[in-house]
Amino acid sequence: MRHDFPRPSGLGPARPGRIVAALALVVALCSPGCGFFSSTPTQKSLGDSLGARVADTARSQIGVRYRYGGDTPGEGFDCSGLVQWAFAQNGLRVPRTVSDQSLAGRPVRSSELLPGDLVFFNTTFKRTELHVGIATSPGYFVHSPSSGGRVREARLSDPYWASVFSKARRVIP
Repeated sequence: MRHDFPRPSGLGPARPGRIVAALALVVALCSPGCGFFSSTPTQKSLGDSLGARVADTARSQIGVRYRYGGDTPGEGFDCSGLVQWAFAQNGLRVPRTVSDQSLAGRPVRSSELLPGDLVFFNTTFKRTELHVGIATSPGYFVHSPSSGGRVREARLSDPYWASVFSKARRVIP
């Protein structure tokens, strides 16, 4: 049984080509990373500084799965493994564990973060820093979040991350 519903005046008959084009536009606007509805910046280079190259290297792993103890793209990353790997790809050595990374370099205020700085979070409120990420563009960081998750970029001002932020360190000379 066919139903002919009235169409608003001025629209003319529905054409499959127009519908497909409209759907393609919606998909393009809403796709991850396009920047239109995205909560993170688009994936353009952060610059030529060593810190920017480290941050870009970490961002290149967005989508790689989390794996406890993981420190390579093939096996996946835990948070400190991603940090160590991104720095190593740029010729820099940092310690392997979050607790050791939290002692490396020098303290930096959150208002003075640069790409490549380390940001630390106390996610359990039982011990000090248990999670680490790498600052990217202003107000963002890249990290490997937790079991079942994937490397992603997040806002430091997100209510959760802001509530568990502990400190930042600059390890790049």
